Formats: sequence, structure tokens, C-alpha cells
Amino acid sequence: MFLTARGLSWHKANREGRTISKETRKLVKVLGLTGNKNFCARRHTFETIGEAKDQVAVDRIMGHARDDTASAHRERISDERLKAVSDFVRNWLSARNDARP
Repeated sequence: MFLTARGLSWHKANREGRTISKETRKLVKVLGLTGNKNFCARRHTFETIGEAKDQVAVDRIMGHARDDTASAHRERISDERLKAVSDFVRNWLSARNDARP
């Protein structure tokens, strides 16, 4: 899901911790975000926005696997469903930020 500019996986540990976390910290700093905005916090927020109404698409985006028959037989989830969930969460976050003083 996450690829570097060179097309390599971010899923590897280094001496300073996970590379995706390190890059997220850089991005948070550049964007001037405050509070608990690390990679884990972002994942937690994405998972817990229940109004997205498509848990199957949320699970796919999050990389979660369920041990049930439906998941075993599901061959794909449309890009439209995945985009709808990510758009919903993006709009939810934007609305929250707009409401802050």
C-alpha cells in the first residue's frame, strides 16, 4: 500500500524505528500539525470513523484480515468503494479542522 519514491516498500525497520513513522513525523512537522498526529494515531482515526458505513472497504485499506467465510470468498473491492471511504474520512477530518478556532 505504501511505496517509497523508488517503488520500494516502507515496511521495514531501521535503527531509528519504522521508516513510515519517521516519514510521517516529517510530514506532520512540515504541515504544522499539533497534538498526537503520528502514523499510529492516523491509523486509529481512520479505523474509528464509523460513519464511513463500509467496514469491508475500511478493513481492506487498513490491511486487516478477517477469518470469516465472506472474507475468504471476496475477490475484490471496487476502487469506488475504497475511494468513497477515504473521501469520507478526509471530509470528516476537514470539517473538524474547519470547526476549530
